[in-house]
Amino acid sequence: MKIKLRQRHVIDGSGRVPELGAFKPSCTMNRFFSLILSVVVVASTAWAQNSGLLTGRVVDGATQLALNGVRVSVSGTALETYTANGGRYTLPSVTNGSQTVVFSYVGYTDMRLPVAVSGSTRLDAEFGGQQTIEMDAFVIEGAMVGTARAINQQRAANTLTNIVASDQIGSFADQNAAEALQRVPGISLYRDQGEGRYIVMRGLNFNYTAVEVNGGSFAGADLGDRATALDVIPTDALSSIEIIKVPTPDMDAEGLGGRVNIKTKSPFDSEGTDANFRAQGQYSALTGEWTPKLNGMFSTRFGDENQFGFLIAPTWQVRDFGSHNIETGGDWGLEDSPGDGNEYYFIERERYGVNLALEARPNDEQYFYLHAGYNSFTDTEDRHRTPIAFGDGDIDALSATGATITSEEDDGEFEKIFAQELRIREKAQEVISLVIGGEQRMGLWDFAGQIGYTTFSYVINSPYDVQVSQTAGPSMLDAASYEFDGLEVANEIGTEESFDITFDARRDLETVNPAYIKFGGLYRAKEKTSEAEIFELGDGPDYIQSLANATIGPNPDFPFLAAPRIDPDVIRRAY
Repeated sequence: MKIKLRQRHVIDGSGRVPELGAFKPSCTMNRFFSLILSVVVVASTAWAQNSGLLTGRVVDGATQLALNGVRVSVSGTALETYTANGGRYTLPSVTNGSQTVVFSYVGYTDMRLPVAVSGSTRLDAEFGGQQTIEMDAFVIEGAMVGTARAINQQRAANTLTNIVASDQIGSFADQNAAEALQRVPGISLYRDQGEGRYIVMRGLNFNYTAVEVNGGSFAGADLGDRATALDVIPTDALSSIEIIKVPTPDMDAEGLGGRVNIKTKSPFDSEGTDANFRAQGQYSALTGEWTPKLNGMFSTRFGDENQFGFLIAPTWQVRDFGSHNIETGGDWGLEDSPGDGNEYYFIERERYGVNLALEARPNDEQYFYLHAGYNSFTDTEDRHRTPIAFGDGDIDALSATGATITSEEDDGEFEKIFAQELRIREKAQEVISLVIGGEQRMGLWDFAGQIGYTTFSYVINSPYDVQVSQTAGPSMLDAASYEFDGLEVANEIGTEESFDITFDARRDLETVNPAYIKFGGLYRAKEKTSEAEIFELGDGPDYIQSLANATIGPNPDFPFLAAPRIDPDVIRRAY
């Protein structure tokens, strides 16, 4: 049975969270829990008279790294459990006397160790570091230790869970945390210019996906939206990504679609001092640009028994690319037709950030950690668009291969058929996260607590939308035939802060079949503020009377609609 106390809140229309008071269980609740604990203690005492407690730790013999997700069972009985964080396990209610304990871990042969159980007994295990098992689908080797760990953690999970390991993430050209999940069953992505941004789980809208970083809630600040954009987080500093599709009672109920927990690297993932550096390059055929990507990691363990660890992992990337589209602006009808057109983008995306970790394992029963991260993502897009408005006109000539159509005049001018639009958008986003917590094992009790803080902010401050339209009927290639039609300037800022405190306590029960009772509490407060202002201008500056004063010519890579384009640099200088 699992019991969790939770204090929830509702964000009002202003975007602010009402003040939350202290959580105070009633006297009736206190008596109820006291009764449950009394029954548990009496039942446990009866079983404990003829049984003992078996504890221990499982590590890799070559690296001495803890193995999570190892199945530990007592031969000939139904008793089994899985190793948790730090490779620790606890098996209560083991019959006193000689027993055989079986350790099972995908990637190694099963290990059977004898033990004489008497009261509280400790049994540690080491898997051989050089063993390799060849299976039908894959071979577990040293380079795939992360994948093996993920497979075992999935097997040990008590709910529907998928885990993507760091070596799986690094084997593909994924740019951010969202893209790293695109190969997981039941996961799809909402993309922007071909790059994943939001996570869609089980077919539900991405607004219903809850995101955590190292177990702490992750904020998302987009105006009028509760979704969390993951394109701001690069994949280089990630240890694993955990996808929980069905939450258990001891988890927060936020997220109807499911939960995603992004875990950064730990210094205890390595045996001692470890460092790596990677340099990559990408080439975009549409823009003809080479762009760099650099990332590295340094971790070390220190202390008399290497019980302390420190890790730093910086990353930096600039990506220049583009896209070409032919789109329709709506559905076709009997009388009305959509405004078709040609769109092409020039995009620059810059990511940089750093993750820090400071951890301590004074002994097998204690674990303390501090994880901090900073990530910045700047998305700059210049969208050039050629709308074609299909208007009424007279058919002057018609043949089997072509037609000549003259548009009707409107107030002495030819109807505006062709136009040029330029949208300039620069969005700068920053994420700062901090998680501090610890775990303490005391006999049959396991206590865990954590404090998390995340702030997500973004700024949009640039000329947003410029449009020029034809005023006469010559060729669409004539830049002087387009006049300034209007400009829209949009300034927008947004910030969301999330603060949470969690505490959990678990007690393993000394019963015939493995069982435990777990309870805890969660306090969470969020504050979201946003502001947007839009200015619409009907006239341009004196030196921009037509497109001829602010053109960069047609796009040479897309000759099908070779209309002149608006020069983004001229617009930036003007506004």
